[in-house]
Amino acid sequence: MKVSLRVFAGFFLIVGLAAFFVLRIFMEEVKPGVRQGMEVALVDTAHLLAELAEPEMQQGRLAEGPFAQAVERYAQRGPKALIWGMEKRRAEFRVYVTDEKGIVVFDSNHQAEGQDYSRWNNVWRTLQGQYGARSSRSVATDESSSHMHVSAPILTKGRLIGVLTVATPTSTVMPYVQRSQRRVKLAGLVLMGTALATGVLLSWWLTRSLGRLRRYARDTAEGHKAARPILGSGELDELGRAMEGMREKLEGRKYLERHVQALAHEMRSPLAAIHGAAELLDGPLPEADRSHFVSNIREQEMRLQRLVERMMGLASLQQRQALEAVTEVSLAELLRETVASKATRALQADVHFTLDEEPVRVWGEAFLL
Repeated sequence: MKVSLRVFAGFFLIVGLAAFFVLRIFMEEVKPGVRQGMEVALVDTAHLLAELAEPEMQQGRLAEGPFAQAVERYAQRGPKALIWGMEKRRAEFRVYVTDEKGIVVFDSNHQAEGQDYSRWNNVWRTLQGQYGARSSRSVATDESSSHMHVSAPILTKGRLIGVLTVATPTSTVMPYVQRSQRRVKLAGLVLMGTALATGVLLSWWLTRSLGRLRRYARDTAEGHKAARPILGSGELDELGRAMEGMREKLEGRKYLERHVQALAHEMRSPLAAIHGAAELLDGPLPEADRSHFVSNIREQEMRLQRLVERMMGLASLQQRQALEAVTEVSLAELLRETVASKATRALQADVHFTLDEEPVRVWGEAFLL
């Protein structure tokens, strides 16, 4: 698998798993969060109504008094409230009150009056001086039929004389829960899409950068002149600079190796010329020839000296990437010097040179040529 695909898969896997777990937690927390907020509102409402009901409860005329009438009028109201884009058209609270024994003395729905509610958790806990609340379904198999009941004690001079309960169907908040869940899902899809797009861009950028580095390395290995790709200021650009430095060092070593071989080969000519001239000088020769060969030996000795000096400067050559002392060089003169350096071996081998001196001149470094 390509590196870019591995990076993309790893990036998308990390982001996808993170998004999945975050979304899952959000989705699971939306409903209980809304219900907790609803319960807080019911607690305040129950305690407020308990205070309002206390005078009539103490007098024993709660079911016929102003409190019951106010609750009845509340039930007839149509709020027509627009809440977060959703309209609330009717009152949803059910209010019922029990005496200190848990017997229902008032029910805004007129369904449970006279019944014993003392065993219901919300009433029983309130009668025990604790916080009383419960959630019950009117249809056991239907979650949407669930109602939340929150109770508050009715107190007279610190003595408990009854329990007031406010109940509301949890289905009233389900539209808000569902809308929140839809928004969370949408946000999750946007997050996943953004992560996918980011992963694609990251993989494309990485693939493109690695491809440029790969082409640069291949061209360098094949001996082509290639410019180092500019990849910004990150680690990939640093890698490119390191590759360029390695290329320069390798080219310097190759150049040094070629130059050493050329110098070693070049030293054979003066050595052979000196050797040949020395052999000829051992025999009888005319004075003119003897002077010529002695002069040739001196010239070849000087040439060897220059070659040795050149080899001593090879350390600087290792860092050279271009010619230094570029001048206009006459090839005819260069050929004459070369023929002269071969004169002794040519004489021994009975070889004669014919030099046609064309006026050809080039730009270069004379010694290296």
